[in-house]
Amino acid sequence: KEEIEKRAHFPPILIQNDANGFTYGEWWRGAGKGYNSMVGITLGTGVGGGLILDKKIWSGEDGAAGEIGHMIVEPSGLKCQCGRYGCLESYSSGTGIVNRAIMALKKGVNSSLINRTEGNFSLIKSRMVFEEAVAGDELSLNIMEEAGRYLGIAVSSLINILNVYRFVIGGRVASAGNLILKPAREEISKRALNLSAKGEVIIRASLEDDAGIIGTAGMVFEVLNRKTLSSAT
Repeated sequence: KEEIEKRAHFPPILIQNDANGFTYGEWWRGAGKGYNSMVGITLGTGVGGGLILDKKIWSGEDGAAGEIGHMIVEPSGLKCQCGRYGCLESYSSGTGIVNRAIMALKKGVNSSLINRTEGNFSLIKSRMVFEEAVAGDELSLNIMEEAGRYLGIAVSSLINILNVYRFVIGGRVASAGNLILKPAREEISKRALNLSAKGEVIIRASLEDDAGIIGTAGMVFEVLNRKTLSSAT
């Protein structure tokens, strides 16, 4: 960052990841508007996250806050690409959902996904699993229920630690809607503390693909406003 500022001769330079951009956008202009604190969760190829605490992005001591995908939700669970076992990403990401389907099919579990792909399991996409779940395929329903349940476990832990009651999910997997939200909410209701009168804690993003760019713009405005105020004092 400092090197870019030096070469560009235009400080301040703002560098943020896509999950923080998404989170800030939804907090500033989307489903988290009006809340002092919010957690954004992106369910795509992997699982990302961003934290707004007391109206500010929280990046942690060295900028690595928000690695929600690597929360351990099943200590003896599946091996994650990070090398650890039982990460949320192994169950609730698009990649995790596809991998769960392929693993089951290779073990001989019957599913409409077999006909859908003509037996070529490498063709399976997460959207196929959503669609077959809606159509009533038992394997696909079980995979989506599992993905939602583990998401709910992770969110419950974050509620209990952070005392935050607005979680906004986006990304491709969020398009599954209640297939993943219903089991997540059921798990949250069992595990999270102090939920009475809080309404829906976990909801879908409202800005869709625009959240990241809107959030990035919002963070730039915030930095420029701070700079303007400091120059005026």
